[in-house]
Amino acid sequence: PKESQVKYKKMIELAHEVVLVSDGTYPELGAKCMQDRNIWMVDHCDALIAVWDGTSGGTANCVGYAKRVGKPIVYIDPTNIV
Repeated sequence: PKESQVKYKKMIELAHEVVLVSDGTYPELGAKCMQDRNIWMVDHCDALIAVWDGTSGGTANCVGYAKRVGKPIVYIDPTNIV
């Protein structure tokens, strides 16, 4: 959606660093590019901050990988964010 695109562009502008993990886009590469991103983020962090409601999907996959490699995880429930 347009609103999400505007927010995304603003986050990119404010970012200290932007790392492109995959050569290509989601429509071209499918879910593999998202998993590659998750692996990169976990491998390069000291601790994972997961804004997650506990449902299955990409964030669950990222949290699962972080658990498997022994990264500390801080959970934030998105329903509690104002």
